[in-house]
Amino acid sequence: MERLPRNVILDPSFLQLLGTTVVPQVAGDFVARERFLEGEDSRFVLDDNFKAWFLGKVEPAIQAGSASEKSLISCLLLKGTFDPNLIKEIGEEERAKTFLSVIWTLLERQNVDEDGALLTTREYANIFFAYDVREVLRSVGVSHGFKGWHINAFPTTHVKAWAQGNRVFFEER
Repeated sequence: MERLPRNVILDPSFLQLLGTTVVPQVAGDFVARERFLEGEDSRFVLDDNFKAWFLGKVEPAIQAGSASEKSLISCLLLKGTFDPNLIKEIGEEERAKTFLSVIWTLLERQNVDEDGALLTTREYANIFFAYDVREVLRSVGVSHGFKGWHINAFPTTHVKAWAQGNRVFFEER
């Protein structure tokens, strides 16, 4: 049975631990505009919010001596909720955030028709929280679509609740 790190406590009626996924860090600076490419041969369909808020983002290369990989905790959402409740349950913004490069790496490692860490059904989303180019925390929903991974970004104050059955990811710290 998977165990959470000692400093993570989740309400078992709200989030069910599914496991931990190790994701290698991207070598060099991560330039979102160069990685999240759209087009006929692309694996990504990006909504307008994601384009506006994230494509200008550059994450600096990992520092020498830093961990070369990140561990992501994944949980099943057991009841519908809004972003503020989800962030609070995870343990506030700092724990909830995931680097954009980690999200991209997960998407690159798994095709939309393969089993893996990410949900690949059209009915459910994979939920991440990431800081945009202005360092505003946004929710990022990733789901399977007809042309690949559909990536949507929302303000964490948006009025649509995430449905029961979605998968939530956050970095182990």
